[in-house]
Amino acid sequence: MKFANKHLFSGLLIGAVVVIGGLAAYAHEGNPHGEGMHGSNFHSMTGTPEELSQRTHELSEHICATINAATDCPVTPISDKAATELGAMQASYAEGQGRLHEALTAANFDRATFDQVQAEQANAIQASEVRYMQFLGDTAASLTPAQRQMFSRNGHAAQ
Repeated sequence: MKFANKHLFSGLLIGAVVVIGGLAAYAHEGNPHGEGMHGSNFHSMTGTPEELSQRTHELSEHICATINAATDCPVTPISDKAATELGAMQASYAEGQGRLHEALTAANFDRATFDQVQAEQANAIQASEVRYMQFLGDTAASLTPAQRQMFSRNGHAAQ
């Protein structure tokens, strides 16, 4: 009886390790929603200017690693410029969020003020999304056709 229990215990332990390893690989490499690389979704255009700024750095690092460009990666200066510009947009966006909060929590709710701030915030978000899309286009243009194919086969887009 002891021999059978050892095999049962060993089997359960190995099964648990396989399941945990599978879940870890799934979480790291991606899931059906296209969110690989620790939850980033590089093709998503949504987010605050700060989130999009961070996404430019993450995508740049991922592309450089994927195309094996350890030094002088053509994407790095493009990413740095886009991240700087998106970071500058964040200050205005954060100030607008404060104004939006004030408008929503004022003793006397002023619909016109709220609508104005809401429109300004929508414009700020749209401007940051447009800048992120420009970053994506500039990044693609900076790569050679072979590098784009390498990223397509080995990078986030192929997952």
